[in-house]
Amino acid sequence: MNMNRSVNKCLGLLMLAVLDSMAVVVCAQPSNSETVLPTHTIRIRDNHASNSEAQLKSLRLENESDTVFVKKSWSEDMGHVYAIGYRFKEKIPDGVYRYVVNGTIESETVLVNGKLEGMQKRYMNGILWEEIPYHLGKANGYGRSYDWESPLNVHLISYHYEGNLYIITEVNAVGEVIGRSYFMPGDGNGGPYRKEEKKLGWSDPASPLTQNGAIVKDGNPRNGLYELASPFGKYQLFFKNDLVAWWKWLDRDGKLIVEVHAQPGQRL
Repeated sequence: MNMNRSVNKCLGLLMLAVLDSMAVVVCAQPSNSETVLPTHTIRIRDNHASNSEAQLKSLRLENESDTVFVKKSWSEDMGHVYAIGYRFKEKIPDGVYRYVVNGTIESETVLVNGKLEGMQKRYMNGILWEEIPYHLGKANGYGRSYDWESPLNVHLISYHYEGNLYIITEVNAVGEVIGRSYFMPGDGNGGPYRKEEKKLGWSDPASPLTQNGAIVKDGNPRNGLYELASPFGKYQLFFKNDLVAWWKWLDRDGKLIVEVHAQPGQRL
């Protein structure tokens, strides 16, 4: 499942344990900085040239003063130019940077001390469709992707901790959980270890859930503590009436890395 799809501020990103080797316990929403940063709008004109040589010239800044913040970048392969765009320069001022291409917003990036900080947003045809919270340059907390056809509807809820992606929850238009993907930090493959969907009875025989050491039959109501193990570590997931009340990730040595608890009425 691909996650390339303003979250409400967390009611309190609760750090119950932050002691060197200890894990953190967090609530189910990201926190946002109270600092008000200046906003810079970088306007780009793209004439959509048909050949690679012309593309370098067809993409340009509307305001040359924006070269203080960004510079044009591209890649080449055997004379073919591709991936043309503008990237941030080093040591630019702290601020909120909005990319507007041909009059339509494409992204909103928050930079503090040269690192991503706070909510990073991407837009499709000017409509917000993905936002992910960052802290000190790493994704941390809950991100959201929105349905393109119904932009007010949350489609995917993803959880990140220290740059690693853990669980993606898929919901329908009325907020029901209809799918989950579990990722294994450290495997380097990028894909979900277990992907389950309500319409398929939550089944994934290749990576079964266990309860008290025994493989459980998918499709039955989930209540109590379950585990999902891999060579890279394991999830412990506590279900109440098929919804995750809390979950933990432990590494291959059994060390607790992160523990997340749902707030009342939230879906994990």
